[in-house]
Amino acid sequence: MVKNKKIRSTNIEILRIVAMLMIVIFHIVCHCISVQLVGGDSVIKIGNDLFNNPVFSKRLFLLDAIMTWGTTGNALFVLISGYFLVHSKKGIDIHKISKKLLLQLGFASVVLVAFSTLIYRIHVTNRFIRLIDINLFNSLSWFIGYYFLVILIAYLFLNKYLNKFNKKQYITFLIIVFALTQFGWTNQIVNGFSDGLSTLLTGVFYYSLGGYINKYNPFSNVRVISILLIIVIIYLLVFISSYNLAAIRIENYYINPANGFTQNVMTFGNSNILVAILSICIFELFTRVKIKNIRFINYVASGTLMIYLIHDNPLFYSLWGMIDWISLLYYNLPKFIIALIGVGLLTFMFGIIVYVFFDLTIKLIVKYKNLFLKKTN
Repeated sequence: MVKNKKIRSTNIEILRIVAMLMIVIFHIVCHCISVQLVGGDSVIKIGNDLFNNPVFSKRLFLLDAIMTWGTTGNALFVLISGYFLVHSKKGIDIHKISKKLLLQLGFASVVLVAFSTLIYRIHVTNRFIRLIDINLFNSLSWFIGYYFLVILIAYLFLNKYLNKFNKKQYITFLIIVFALTQFGWTNQIVNGFSDGLSTLLTGVFYYSLGGYINKYNPFSNVRVISILLIIVIIYLLVFISSYNLAAIRIENYYINPANGFTQNVMTFGNSNILVAILSICIFELFTRVKIKNIRFINYVASGTLMIYLIHDNPLFYSLWGMIDWISLLYYNLPKFIIALIGVGLLTFMFGIIVYVFFDLTIKLIVKYKNLFLKKTN
């Protein structure tokens, strides 16, 4: 999410925006819609179990497709950073990056504490609103810590070694790191050293791959139609897998109906092979788009970190949960899609508004810093 200010490619900035929208909509599905679908408490509270019957529902395939978006969006942000930072002549300004992350984290935490209280006080049925306390500062959005650690590793030693590699050494490094996260047993061993280490290695892979793409442009001979075809195949595999998993649940229900039947949605980890291929395909498509520099888009893209911080928390999960998504999905698919996109865009816009206020606050503090700080000799 942190970028070299000397390089402002609007096509990549648009990719940041698209990736953030993918993540927002994924979180609505992951933390709200899927909870309403399978959570017993949610079913009782909302009063519907429309999909919890032992039959195939093609409409749930839409949710399975969206479930790929979160980890794909995360991968795209790390790919973008590697694309700009691995071979940057200026190197990584870790002081600036750390300060940016901490300041935005602090500002977002304060806004969420105040905003949750305001919503709770003015909303008639406030029992559904999740209040936020300032302790959220240390647990707000896991991705920020993950992203920071990848950049810190790059700053300490990774960039140095990547820039020493020739092409063969670079591709060998990428294959080895990728393999460690893909083989089930090696992945288990890696996480045995430290929980989450496999996710960190995945981040190192995406960051390094971004630098490799920038330097060698390895997919230049691949036609756009081929990339689109790969994306189609990926989602065909997702849909077939969803069908197979549903079939297994239906068979298990008829073997032992006493356990009842619930539908489910698929999950895709950060190191998932389909996510890796999908991320590379989307990244490659956007790098080929030539767009003139548009300052407004660049500014909006610079607020994606704040959007991540603002929306990925229990307050927004509870706000999204006030909608009966399951009835919409069951009875009116077009209305469900419109509502999902609309709520996603509203959430995105709220994050941008908070970012604008953050930006103005920082500028005012810098301008009038003498009011708060003593002059030094």
